[in-house]
Amino acid sequence: MPATASCDCCHAPSQGTLCDSCGWNSQTSERLCVSCKGPLVLESYLFTREFAGTGGLLIAGVMFVLVWTLGVWPGVAVSCLLWAAAAFALRDKRVARCSQCREQAAYIPGAAPEAEKSAGLRKMTLGFGIAACAAGVLVLSAWGVAKALKRRSKDDPSHAAAGASASSGSEDGEVRYVEKLLAASDLRTRLGAFPQAVQLGDRARPLVPKIVAASRDSDWNVRLAAVRALGKFRPSMGDDIVPALLERMDDAISLVKEDAGAFLMIMPDLTPRQLLAAARKSSQDTRRMHHFADAFLDSVRKSGSDAKPLLQEAAGLKLYYLSMEAEDALKKMK
Repeated sequence: MPATASCDCCHAPSQGTLCDSCGWNSQTSERLCVSCKGPLVLESYLFTREFAGTGGLLIAGVMFVLVWTLGVWPGVAVSCLLWAAAAFALRDKRVARCSQCREQAAYIPGAAPEAEKSAGLRKMTLGFGIAACAAGVLVLSAWGVAKALKRRSKDDPSHAAAGASASSGSEDGEVRYVEKLLAASDLRTRLGAFPQAVQLGDRARPLVPKIVAASRDSDWNVRLAAVRALGKFRPSMGDDIVPALLERMDDAISLVKEDAGAFLMIMPDLTPRQLLAAARKSSQDTRRMHHFADAFLDSVRKSGSDAKPLLQEAAGLKLYYLSMEAEDALKKMK
């Protein structure tokens, strides 16, 4: 290249075979990095780190909001459509970058080799946009069809009845399964049945008599597991729950006795008489008795019966917190 010739790529004055402005090498007909003389690589702006740090994060944020508000499938569909829109908008935007030092250089559309590469990148970007658009449309269509079928199934009485019957059958099957576990001969199997019964909630009502019977088992591990299961049921689930726990407060094993008393002291909806029965069997435990005294006074207020005899009986038990609270309540009544 003559000393006063201009660059074939950027048309800037250049000396020698390498342009100092754009890095064009007239000898090899390629652009090189001005800093490290490494070859430049042409990239689509859509797939660069620059776009990922701005547009990509923006689309991800929009997707998160849509998933949070509308659901997973609408959020995914709209995000696909946003990626498609970005691909169509940026189909002709390019970035030239050094393959060695990764320094960005100016993109010169007029350079013949870059024009050829740019056409390929344009096709790739448009292909990505079309694929993203098709994916978004397909997801939206599938979501719409699924919602329509679900709405149709809800409106179909026969389908709803069949679903209710299947659900009821499944629930009955779970209860029967736990009932079999409670009657198993293997100790570990029996112990594992009690937590499963608790998980059934109100559906475990038919199992309460068997759990009450298990609270009188000869094995203290079974009695303890039964007490812990009964303590998590509401008293209304069975008339035998509270008497069974009161009975276990006389158990020879201290852990069974303590757990039975602890559950009675926190069990809701007990009558004052039931609470007093538990208090008579309770040891002087300041950690629990303070809460128990509050529960007893609250139960007395809710019962609507004559409070004075109940308070006098509680005061006579000589359990520190309960007696003190009952005596204070009696003084306020005078």
